[in-house]
Amino acid sequence: MLHLSLQKHCGLVGIHGALMAEEDGAVGDVNREALRRALMVFEPVTVASRPDEPTSALTTGGTVEGTLIGGNLDMVSTAAGWALPDLNGAILLLEAVNMHIGQVDRQLTMLRKAGHLDGVAGIALGQFTGVDLDRRFSIIDLLREHLDRLAVPVLGGLPLGHGRQPLSVPVGANAILDTASKTVTVAL
Repeated sequence: MLHLSLQKHCGLVGIHGALMAEEDGAVGDVNREALRRALMVFEPVTVASRPDEPTSALTTGGTVEGTLIGGNLDMVSTAAGWALPDLNGAILLLEAVNMHIGQVDRQLTMLRKAGHLDGVAGIALGQFTGVDLDRRFSIIDLLREHLDRLAVPVLGGLPLGHGRQPLSVPVGANAILDTASKTVTVAL
């Protein structure tokens, strides 16, 4: 929420990332390096899709450029109307944790019907963890139903969120989403 508000009101770049501990209680080496690069290296940060992440099945075609905005779906939908930056021309980053499929549906429906997703250039999908993936109508089916309506490039499978070995990435900066190379590259 803080990143969204700072982007909207001040134009500041933030870091969307997991500083949480891995199962052994330590912050993973992969994320530690991603966070170090995002904070201390003056070159683009590239995050590659992982084919074993369930949202990778939602990848479509296309390449777009825009400001990478977003993060946790619950925070994005809660920010609508007061702290959510204008998403026109943006690449919307979405991830979620411990939500029921009905909650995800309500939040995406509200964002779409209220016009917040109008003009979005592309969607970067991170990890949707703690959501039942084995239902007859899964979270993947639900996301596909909502995102297909936007008719924009979608890159799924990004290791961003609360799943296995999540990474840190700058938000509020210019990015290129490329479904052919299955990467999001953020320039600082």
